[in-house]
Amino acid sequence: RVNEDKKMNMPAENFERLIFKYIQLKLPDINVALNGIEDWISYNIGDRTVFLTHGDKDSVQNAKMHAINVLQKIPDIIYMGHVHHLHMRDDNGTDIVVNGSVISGDDYSMSLRCNTKPYQILQVFDEDVCTYKINLE
Repeated sequence: RVNEDKKMNMPAENFERLIFKYIQLKLPDINVALNGIEDWISYNIGDRTVFLTHGDKDSVQNAKMHAINVLQKIPDIIYMGHVHHLHMRDDNGTDIVVNGSVISGDDYSMSLRCNTKPYQILQVFDEDVCTYKINLE
């Protein structure tokens, strides 16, 4: 964020947007999935429609409805973050996966009395989908 107070920030001022530009600059032959829609990215994995969102405006209970409202498509998979702990849900045919945190706890999460170990989720797609929780400690 640009401002420490998250209520004072606009979505376009989020520094995570720089990640996409950095990848494009350093890896120009790699296709970076951008669609210009605020807070959502969509792409396909085979015949699956995948949506990504940070998750600060969504929850596992409403993510599918929000995705449909914003993107006008029904996703097969939604990936989210923000809450820093693993959660997986099948919402009537849409898999919702909430990823962990690379850094574990920080001052803000500790102030909320939340703490997780650092990990990331990896999914491998074939006939089945295999989900791995990769410990980063």
